[in-house]
Amino acid sequence: HTHPTSTHTHTRTHPQGMFWSLVQSLCVGYVFFRVAVYLRNLFTHPLGQAPSARLDLFSASSGTFGNSQEASGAVRLADSALLKRQQAGELLSSQRGLAYERPAVPPSFVDTVVIGAGPAGLATSGQLTIDGQSHLVLERACNAGDSWAHHYKRLCLHSHRAVSELPGLPFPAHWPAFVPREQVVDYLRGYAITMHLPIYFGYEVLSCEPFDEQHHHHHHHHQQQQQQQQSDQMSSGTSGGGKNVSRWVVRTREVVTGQERSIHCANLVLCVGENAQPFRPHIEGLDQFTGTVLHSHEYDVGSPFTDKRVLVVGFGNSGGEILIDLCEHRARPDVVVRSPCNIFPRDMFLPFIPLMPILRYLPAKILDTINAPTLRSKIGDLRQFGIECPHPKYGPIECLERQHRPPVVDIGQVALIRDGTVTVRPVIQQVNGSEVTFRDGTTAEYDAIILATGFRDCLDSLLPAEVCTAIRDPDSGMLWCCGKRIDALPGLYFNGYSDKLGRIWQMTLHADRISRMIRGEA
Repeated sequence: HTHPTSTHTHTRTHPQGMFWSLVQSLCVGYVFFRVAVYLRNLFTHPLGQAPSARLDLFSASSGTFGNSQEASGAVRLADSALLKRQQAGELLSSQRGLAYERPAVPPSFVDTVVIGAGPAGLATSGQLTIDGQSHLVLERACNAGDSWAHHYKRLCLHSHRAVSELPGLPFPAHWPAFVPREQVVDYLRGYAITMHLPIYFGYEVLSCEPFDEQHHHHHHHHQQQQQQQQSDQMSSGTSGGGKNVSRWVVRTREVVTGQERSIHCANLVLCVGENAQPFRPHIEGLDQFTGTVLHSHEYDVGSPFTDKRVLVVGFGNSGGEILIDLCEHRARPDVVVRSPCNIFPRDMFLPFIPLMPILRYLPAKILDTINAPTLRSKIGDLRQFGIECPHPKYGPIECLERQHRPPVVDIGQVALIRDGTVTVRPVIQQVNGSEVTFRDGTTAEYDAIILATGFRDCLDSLLPAEVCTAIRDPDSGMLWCCGKRIDALPGLYFNGYSDKLGRIWQMTLHADRISRMIRGEA
C-alpha cells in the first residue's frame, strides 16, 4: 500500500512567534481563571488589598459621624464595602470645614515619622493607622493634600477612581470615574479627619540625618524617651510597633513661630513627591519676553488668555490639559514638543481595571506588546504633525521604567492637534520681545508663554549627600528604592515616586509594603 503524495505545503513556525503565542496563551488562561474573582471584588475591596485590612468607618446606626473622635471609635472591620462606597459622599461632606485637632507640638521621639501629607503621605499614615503603628506626619502647609488645592482648576485624576483610593476609605459611588480636582481635595482632607491621622500641620522639615550616637548625649536622650513614651503613643493616635531606638533625626521648624526642634525616630518615610520644585529650563531671551510668563503650577484657568496667542512649552500631562483648557476659553495655543513620547487614551485601561493586580507583575515589554495594537489604532503615528510618537525605542511602560517618563494621557489634545486647532512647534531657539524663534528657523508672536516643563524632587535639600547618592540610580539619577528596603540605610523608606500602572494605586501598594517592612513582616 502506497500513500499518495500530499499536495499541502508545510510551513515552518518561527520560534519567536511560537514563544509569544505561548506567553499569550498562558496569560489568557490565567486571566480567565482569575477574572471572575477580581470582577467580584472590584467594588467590594480595594485592588490588591485583603478584606481584613480594611476598616469600616461608618456607624452601624447612622452611617455617618460628625467628628474625628467618633471616627476613631467607630473603627471596625468592613462588612460591606459597597455600603461604604454609597455612604462615603455623605461622610466626606460631613467632614468639610471641620477643624483638625492635634497637639500643637510634636513629641521628641516616635517610632515612625512620615514627611508630607499629600496622597503618598496620607496613604502611608492611613496604612500605619490601620496596622496600629505609632507614628506622626509632618506637613508644612495648613491642610492635607495642599498641592492639589493649588493646581489649575481643570485638573482631574487621569486614573479611574477604583485604582485611586487610599487605604480604608473608598470614593463615593456617585462621584465621576475620573475625579476632578475639587473633589480630590475634599477626599484627601476628609480622609485625614476620618482616619484620625496624626498630622502636625505648619512644620517645615529642614533636614533628615542618620542618628549618630557619638555626637548626642545618650543618657539625656534615653531619659527623655522614657518620659515621653506614653504621651508619644497617645499623640500619634496609635499604639504598638515601637522599637525604642533612634536611627534618624528630623530637624523641623514651625512655620508660624520659626522655632526649631528635633524629632528622633526609628523609621523615616519620605513622601514629599516629585513635584516639590518647579523646573524652569533656560531659554535664551525669556527674561526679556514682553508678555506673560507662567509655570504650570502658577496657571489657574484659561479665561485671561481669551483671543490671545499662547505658547505652551512641554507636552506632558499638565501641558496637554492646559492646551485643552486654553482652547475651551477661545485662546489660540501652540505647543512646543521637545522629545519623543508615548500617548495613551485615558479610557484604554478601563476594561483591565479588574486585572491590575495581575498586570503589575508582568514585564514592561509584555505589557507594551499587549497594548501596541490598541495604541496603533487609537493614536497612530503623529510624526506628520511634528510629534515623534510612538517613541522610537521604548513602549509606554518600558519608557517609564527606563527613562522615568510617563506616557501622555490623551483626554482630547491629540484631536486638537490633528484638526489644526493646536500647532506643534520645535524647540525654542531664542525669545526677542514678543517674538519667538524656533530651531527650524520659523518665528511667531505670542502674548503669553506657559512653561509646562515639570518639577523636580527636593530630596537633595533634605538628605545628606552620601544618602542621596545611595538612593539614586547612577545612570538616570532617578530614585530606585521607592517602596523598598534599603539595607545600607535601615529605617529609611520612600513613597510616591513610582507610577507604573497608576501613581496613587502604587502609593497604596507601597504604603502596605512599608508598613509590613516596619513591622518586620516583609
